[in-house]
Amino acid sequence: MNNINKYISDWDNIHCEQHVVNLVEQIYKKINAYYIHDESICVVDIGANVGKVYDLLSKKISLEQYYMIEPNIELYKYLIDKYKNNSNIKIYNNAVGLTDNIVYFDTSSMEYQIKNNSTNLNFGLCKVSNNPTNQEIKSIKISQFFQDNPILYGKPCFIKIDTENFDYQILSDLVNVIDLFNKKPIIEFENNYFCDGHSIEWAQSIVDQYINKGYQKIEVTRHMGDGILEPYYE
Repeated sequence: MNNINKYISDWDNIHCEQHVVNLVEQIYKKINAYYIHDESICVVDIGANVGKVYDLLSKKISLEQYYMIEPNIELYKYLIDKYKNNSNIKIYNNAVGLTDNIVYFDTSSMEYQIKNNSTNLNFGLCKVSNNPTNQEIKSIKISQFFQDNPILYGKPCFIKIDTENFDYQILSDLVNVIDLFNKKPIIEFENNYFCDGHSIEWAQSIVDQYINKGYQKIEVTRHMGDGILEPYYE
């Protein structure tokens, strides 16, 4: 793909903000209310893309450490260069799933837009797939990620999940380590259970696991949009 960095830069600087600005405003209000007594927070961004959530959120609140996890190798390389002078950001080139194995990652939507010289870019549609012709990427479990970074259990944290088709599976793994946090994190996720044919009952059963962990109940609906799991305020 010729001149791919030019397309990614255009996506970052021209098109991407409109896709996340409303979400950032929503989560900022939640974060500002819940972490009101904390001077700064840590963020784990699963599906960081080009880091636009960081760009917008960092203008509003103090971020102590920001962990970006991005499986798309071209976006990962772009992130490395973009934030090379920012020591508060750690960047990982991984998918997040239910195993620590190699998975397939579908970047065909991005490749199609570049090949056809699209003018209205959206590079946020790549996803984990079952197609062995797609690129291979190492998958990690988010529960293991936190076990490998235990310092985060003692920090005020916000967790953002945006994977197009695997958010609920990640939530089903994340719940296993929630009790290890000194202060339960706010968790934002994309309501995409139906993308791989799962039922609404399946999705509801996953978020219901958080009720017993100190979270407010939310109702999953087909048109819910982004979901936010909020702990009860202490």
